[in-house]
Amino acid sequence: MADESNSQVVDALLTLGREKAFAEIGQMLSGLGEGVLYSLVEEDLGTLVAGDVSLSPVFQLTNLIFKGGCALVEKGTTQAGEGILGTVTSACVSQICEDDPRDERDSGKKWSTISDKLLEVLPQLSSRSIIDVAFRILAELKACGSIPSALHSFLPMLLDTLGTIGPVEIVTKGEGFGASTAAAGDSSTTITRTGLALKSYWVESACSYRWDPKSSVAVCALLREIVLSERLIEVVAYRMLRQLKLAELNELPAMVYQLLLFARNG
Repeated sequence: MADESNSQVVDALLTLGREKAFAEIGQMLSGLGEGVLYSLVEEDLGTLVAGDVSLSPVFQLTNLIFKGGCALVEKGTTQAGEGILGTVTSACVSQICEDDPRDERDSGKKWSTISDKLLEVLPQLSSRSIIDVAFRILAELKACGSIPSALHSFLPMLLDTLGTIGPVEIVTKGEGFGASTAAAGDSSTTITRTGLALKSYWVESACSYRWDPKSSVAVCALLREIVLSERLIEVVAYRMLRQLKLAELNELPAMVYQLLLFARNG
C-alpha cells in the first residue's frame, strides 16, 4: 500500500515538474512526512547505489524535491523549506556513503549532479541539518576509514559553515552527538554547544580514527581545505605525520606533498 501511495506522489510531483510549478511542489512536499520524503529520495537514487547509472532519470525526482524546498524558502516559508532541504540532503549523503567505494573516480562522476546540488543548497540548510549531515559523514569516516569522493568538495564548505553556527541544543548519545531529539527512556543528554565547538570536535575525532591507508592522501587533502584554528592545525599536522608511518609506499610522495602544502598554508 505504501509503495502504491509513493507511486501516486511521484506521478504528481513529476507532473508539476513538467509544468515547472516548483512552489506547488514545495507545498505538496510540506504535507508529507519526513520518512516519506526520505524514502522517495532513497528509491530515486537506489539505481545509482546498485551501480546501474543508465536506469536513473538524471535524479529527476530528487532534483524536483530540492527545487520544491528552495521555492518554499524563497517564498518565506522558511521552516518548511529548510525541513525539506534537510531531509533530501541527509538522504543524498547517506546514499553516497552507502555506494560501493571500490572505484572512487567512477563514484565521483556518478554522483556529480548530486554533489553540485548539495553545494548549491548548503546556504539554505538549517543549523540542525548542517550538524546532522556533518556527523553522518564523520560516522562514515569512523566506519570505513575514508570519505566518498563525491563529498570531497562539499565537506570542507559544510564544516566551515558548521563553525559559524551559534549556540544550539544537541543530544549526546554514547561517544558522539545524536539527532535533535531524544527517544523516551533513553540515556541521551541534552547539552548546548556552539558550531565552532562542534567543528573542533569533528576535526579532532576525524584525526583520532583509523584511516584506510589507500585513502590517506584524500583525507589529508580534505582536512587541508578546512579553515582551522592554531590548535587544530597542530592536531591535524601531528596526525598527518603519524599517518606517514602507515601509508602505503606508493602513497608516500603524495602524503609528503600534502603535508608540505598544509605547513605552507598553516
